[in-house]
Amino acid sequence: FDSIGWPGVITGGTMTPGGIIADSLDPDFWQSDKEEFWHGDTDQFWNYGYSEISYICQYVPTTLNRAINLTLKSDIVGNGSVEYRRIGANNPWMYWPGSIVAETGGYEFRVTVSGGKEQGRINAFSVSASTNTTTLYFNDLVISNAGTRLPIGTGWYGILGIKLTVQSDGNGANTALTIDKSLSGPLIKCYNNLGNQVQGLIDAEIRLY
Repeated sequence: FDSIGWPGVITGGTMTPGGIIADSLDPDFWQSDKEEFWHGDTDQFWNYGYSEISYICQYVPTTLNRAINLTLKSDIVGNGSVEYRRIGANNPWMYWPGSIVAETGGYEFRVTVSGGKEQGRINAFSVSASTNTTTLYFNDLVISNAGTRLPIGTGWYGILGIKLTVQSDGNGANTALTIDKSLSGPLIKCYNNLGNQVQGLIDAEIRLY
């Protein structure tokens, strides 16, 4: 959020090129002509401090057609905390557990830095989304001369990559190609050095989510 100008609501702080800094609570040096310059021998000459910072922002995942893990990165100076809640009326704030699996509807985040004699700062804050991937391996898989789909099963949302290795089986195949990445099973075909489609024997590695 720091990289895009801190969209959201800032309370008790001021946005600067280096981040959000706590506002000063210093009063005017001389508030009125009737004010005493020195109230008592035990009083501090200058009482000062900084306000509590609160920064609230929203994040909505662009897609939820797969499991998305959300993590946060923050750079806070001072006694700070991060809370979150689902976007919606009257949802309670909860302390951030480190990571969550995103659900439909998006989230609000609240970063708080306590006030006091030291000036608090929020230098950076961002949300990262990642997807858990699985790698399947198929060894010594026979590809028919019409092509064969990899038996990946069901429940997948997408295919990230496929690696094929052709073995020598006496049928002359020296190339294996991925024809499509269908979630019903990617279609694989083998070819000889003349470009003719033939039966083949392969090892396959597929990354999906």
